[in-house]
Amino acid sequence: MPLDQWTSNAAIEGFEHSGVHDYLGLRWDTERDTQRFLAPITLTGKLFIQNLWKAEEGWDTSLNRDSIQNLTTILNYRNLDTLQFPHNVHSGSHHILHVFCDASQRGFGVAAYVSREGHVSFLTGRSRVTPKNMAKLSEDLTIPRLELTAILFGSRLAKYLMNLRPSHYHATFVWSDAKSALFWVCSQTSTSTYVLNRAKEVKQ
Repeated sequence: MPLDQWTSNAAIEGFEHSGVHDYLGLRWDTERDTQRFLAPITLTGKLFIQNLWKAEEGWDTSLNRDSIQNLTTILNYRNLDTLQFPHNVHSGSHHILHVFCDASQRGFGVAAYVSREGHVSFLTGRSRVTPKNMAKLSEDLTIPRLELTAILFGSRLAKYLMNLRPSHYHATFVWSDAKSALFWVCSQTSTSTYVLNRAKEVKQ
C-alpha cells in the first residue's frame, strides 16, 4: 500500500510541519502532543475491554448496569483532546533520562522524564493491562513478577528513547520501589525461567 500522506513532530526540510491532523480516529497535534499524557486514561478503556472478555460477553450481549456506568465514565474523557501540553524538552546534550515503573494486579505502567540543570520535563507514559496468565499465580508471586514486568517495560522504553537521540542523554535511570524485582535484576538468581529471562534482558 503506498504511503500517500505523513507528518512528523520534527522539522524536516521541504515538508509542512504544523497544525492538527486526524489519523486513525485520533487527533494529532504536531506541536502539542496530548497522546503521551493519556496512559492512565487508555488503561481504563483497556481494563473495561478485558473485563468484558473475561466475562465471555458476546458482541450482541447487552451490558449490565456496572458495565454501562464504567463505559459512561470512559466516554466522559472524550474532550481530553482539547487539552494542550507543550513540549518543554531543551535541545542539546547532557540530559538525564529517568523512567519510573510500577505495577498492580490489574495493570502496570511507566513514565519517562528528562532532566537538565534542575529543569525536569515529562516525555511520555505507557500502560498495559495485566496479562491473563498472571491471574493463575498466587498473590504473593503475582505482584513481584508484575513489578519485574514493569521494569522490563520501562527498560525497553528507555532503550527506545535513547536510540531516538543517541547523543542527547549522558545518563539513564530506570526506577522501581519493588525490592523483590530489583533483587532479581541485580542478582539474576532465580529458579524461574520467567524471572531469569526478564532480568537478563533488563541488565542488557
